[in-house]
Amino acid sequence: MLTTRQQSIYDFILDYRRHNGCTPSIPEIQREFGIRSPNGVSGHLLALQAKGLIRRAKRGSRKIDVTGPFDSRKSPVHSSPHGDPPCRLESMSELAELLERFRRGAELIAVAITGAAGAELDYSPAPNRWSIRQILCHLADSEIVVADRFRRIIAEENPTIISYDQDAWARNLDYNRRKISQALETFRRTRAENYELLKPLPPETWERIGTHSEHGKITLLDLLRIYAEHPEGHSLQLREIREQYKAFKARS
Repeated sequence: MLTTRQQSIYDFILDYRRHNGCTPSIPEIQREFGIRSPNGVSGHLLALQAKGLIRRAKRGSRKIDVTGPFDSRKSPVHSSPHGDPPCRLESMSELAELLERFRRGAELIAVAITGAAGAELDYSPAPNRWSIRQILCHLADSEIVVADRFRRIIAEENPTIISYDQDAWARNLDYNRRKISQALETFRRTRAENYELLKPLPPETWERIGTHSEHGKITLLDLLRIYAEHPEGHSLQLREIREQYKAFKARS
């Protein structure tokens, strides 16, 4: 069975495809459901993929391929009672590409905010949208979170991966006042350390499993995919905010 939110997102994907001839992008799902981070969307898509409802493409801005309608009377299809990991490593070249995308995440963010300063850093285009400062703080903290998740899945047998409330972190960890330079450096340094941890792992390690408290089974490879995409999504979001700020200033 799907959760209420998973069902809503799946219905949105079907409706969007029916009306537009293609599936929605992650930023479009973010906006539709008020999800602040691409990671939030990726987690729900991972659960839909594990249930055999969608497939994620490797490239392209619209990476969702619907594989079948959901029938709530049927159980999710798995080849074993415990369920297969939703993503498999198809080739070493695919892994190398994912690792390189993961490594370049901090560079994408640094380029996206080059030249941003002053009031632009705290501009929010809507009440439920983060500012540049808040996004940078979120990236720094989420990279610390995934550093722990990577290590648990590598070292432990099917560890529990606890979700966290990113809005509560933004609110209670003072994202509005933290220094962007420190947040960017924390993200850059932690990502580099995570990359060095992951780069030499043997192929079989990528199929190690943890259990996410909201989304169920997740492999180390799933986690790499999600966090390779994470700064890519936020870099687009940062560029969008900067364009909106320019338009706002032009109207002022």
